[in-house]
Amino acid sequence: MNSAWACAALFTAALCTDLQERVIPNTLTLSAALGGLAFHTLLSGVPGALWSVQGGLTGLACLFIPFVLGGVGGGDVKLLAATGTWVGAHALFSVFLYGAMAGGAMALVPYLRHRRSRRHGETSAVTMPYSLAMATGYAAYLLMGKVPLG
Repeated sequence: MNSAWACAALFTAALCTDLQERVIPNTLTLSAALGGLAFHTLLSGVPGALWSVQGGLTGLACLFIPFVLGGVGGGDVKLLAATGTWVGAHALFSVFLYGAMAGGAMALVPYLRHRRSRRHGETSAVTMPYSLAMATGYAAYLLMGKVPLG
């Protein structure tokens, strides 16, 4: 199994729980992060471990401000960090940018529904599982041919 398939499995599991329960379990993100770190350490030694840690820290950094502002949940931050341990900082930043574009597009639908319902006197919070946007960003990255699937 290479990192592309590991991340695909990670996003599949995260999407299942996030869409049903609106939670991404800590056990999933922690085990994925440790798996990415172990994989790259065994593959390349200390340089692989440092590469993996750098990817994880990049994931934390990318969603830290949106998390502090209440735009994403902690599970989303940990999911992106775990992904970073598998794909590295450079690839993760591309995944993040594709995911942000997908998230912006996906947010338009609930926003427009909310705006219309407010005109009719209804009030409700507008939320969406951001793991869907991140998974879409990862899929877009794969489709761009940046990650070997073999």
